[in-house]
Amino acid sequence: MSTFITALPLAFFSILSMTLSLTLCLSLSLCNSTIAAIPTPESLFRNAQNAPVNGSIAKIKLKISEINEFSASTSISTSQKELVENTGNNDSNTPLYLTITFAGQSLRPSIGKENEIALLQEIYSKEKMPANSLLTASLQEKFFSLLSSVSSSSSNSRDKQNSNFPSELSSNQKLFYATLFSLFLNRADAISSFLISKNSEYPLNISLINSNKILLMKRYREYLAEIKRNPALKKSIRSPLSLSDVEPGKKNIAIWQENVFLPSDKVYLEKDGPSFFIKISLKNSEVLFTNESHLLRRILLSDKTEITADKYLLIDGHHNLPSYMTFKTDRGKTFAINIISVEYSTASSEIYLSRTIGSHDKKNLSANGLSKSSLIPDLIDKLPFIYIR
Repeated sequence: MSTFITALPLAFFSILSMTLSLTLCLSLSLCNSTIAAIPTPESLFRNAQNAPVNGSIAKIKLKISEINEFSASTSISTSQKELVENTGNNDSNTPLYLTITFAGQSLRPSIGKENEIALLQEIYSKEKMPANSLLTASLQEKFFSLLSSVSSSSSNSRDKQNSNFPSELSSNQKLFYATLFSLFLNRADAISSFLISKNSEYPLNISLINSNKILLMKRYREYLAEIKRNPALKKSIRSPLSLSDVEPGKKNIAIWQENVFLPSDKVYLEKDGPSFFIKISLKNSEVLFTNESHLLRRILLSDKTEITADKYLLIDGHHNLPSYMTFKTDRGKTFAINIISVEYSTASSEIYLSRTIGSHDKKNLSANGLSKSSLIPDLIDKLPFIYIR
């Protein structure tokens, strides 16, 4: 069973999540609003306090530089200022500047072709990103499908990323982009798929549904529909929550007061220093979120790969997003990632991608979206968690 789940395409999780959301949306409208929901892994990665991303384009500008080895071992309470002070000035620490653009018909989970998301990526040597500082640009039109693909090779991540035109993403790259999907697109499908590939016991929402409550909600919804169509029936049919039949009524009310999702033993509260965090504990991974706001703080894998998020800021009044991240690769290199800006747009993604690609000199980008830059091998080595093609 676990092998089957691991091999499921990422699109499955999008469709599953969307179907489940529709079902619960219909049912939860009938719930007592005082019932608190227990956080599940999927609900944590899709932060309910952030508005859905309704646009078709998300453009993220980043500054990335390597952190010295002696400063790479830090706790989640280490401040951005402390990390910056420990960052050296040698050539390996020279920052690079990226524009990562996700574009599709919709950035929200959907079905079929509408669920595909393209990745347009540009890497610059200068902070203001003038055209003459462009090092490489590339377009992957079916990036979501690539992110969902199951590795067909047993070679390690370094072997996979040393090709100029990799056919799949390394583990480092999948973790990085899946985390971006969670943080900046408010989608749980990519990171859930990634964690399932590492941990077969990762609990999806569908496996945690309280089926007794869902059935009771369905019965109550049908009861309300019946008496709405014919109010006279209210005298002849009983509500499933009626105490006329004492024992069944008490049992149903007890079920009604339960949560929609059953608690998972993989999610619990943990204290780290003076603070409490919600922890997802899996065989080969652990994830920490802040207790009250459910903001992602850290994902740590058994191979020591680690990504952290910090310094959250409210963007456009609707999205609480990190302004600083770190990424530690499975080879021990650690990188500081400053989020310079985040922009969302409802413009046509097709027109936007066409215009942006057209603005690049043909020396930089071929017709099929592949970069022609001779710097690719050096950039792959310098940014091992970035998908460069």
